[in-house]
Amino acid sequence: LPQGFAFRAERPAEGDAAQAPAEFRATLSAEGRARLTGPLADARMAELAQSLAQARFGADSVTLATRIDPDGLPEGWSLRVLAGLDALSRLAQGSVVVTPDALAVRGRSGDAGAREAIAAALSEALGAGAEATIDVAYDEALDPLAALPS
Repeated sequence: LPQGFAFRAERPAEGDAAQAPAEFRATLSAEGRARLTGPLADARMAELAQSLAQARFGADSVTLATRIDPDGLPEGWSLRVLAGLDALSRLAQGSVVVTPDALAVRGRSGDAGAREAIAAALSEALGAGAEATIDVAYDEALDPLAALPS
């Protein structure tokens, strides 16, 4: 490190990890690269999430940085993760955050109806009472139809 900088690494105490709420995060960069982080129920679910992401974003465009946590996840976690990945696939760039209480989708899309399509898909997958926040902006520069002559 350059002079004047210091580095100190500390391992969190075992009790700290148990107190933190579970959070799965999937991000999609403007270059089309997807990164999945956070807890999943088991190895089979990790393979399923990776396969879905690779099918939607490309096999070479997915980075899986998840961990297996069979005991600390709420019921329906896997379904929420898969619904979140499906929602992310409808964006050009953005993120999905799944927590025990909610699912948040944020990003940009070249599809003017992406917000409504995501809301309908999440409602169908998770049920009408599911807590979901959708903050998706339409970006005309990403719309392949906007550049066509009228």
